[in-house]
Amino acid sequence: MKAEEFLIETADRCIRIANTGRRLANELDAIGDANAKSQCAHLIAAGRELANELEVVGQDMLAKAVELDTQRQKSGSGTPGI
Repeated sequence: MKAEEFLIETADRCIRIANTGRRLANELDAIGDANAKSQCAHLIAAGRELANELEVVGQDMLAKAVELDTQRQKSGSGTPGI
């Protein structure tokens, strides 16, 4: 497996995990009971922060995959495309 393929697959996993984390944080945020919601506020914030960080990691991996593919195309080795 080429490095670009690995980076793209791993980035996709990061983004899927980030989306799941956001959904969970949103579900916690939708709790109607004000007392329970205030007790979960730190979990909601932490979940959203983790989701954001995972998404950034995924985007960084995609950018690196594009960079590597571009370098490979310029050097004339490998097949173009990701």
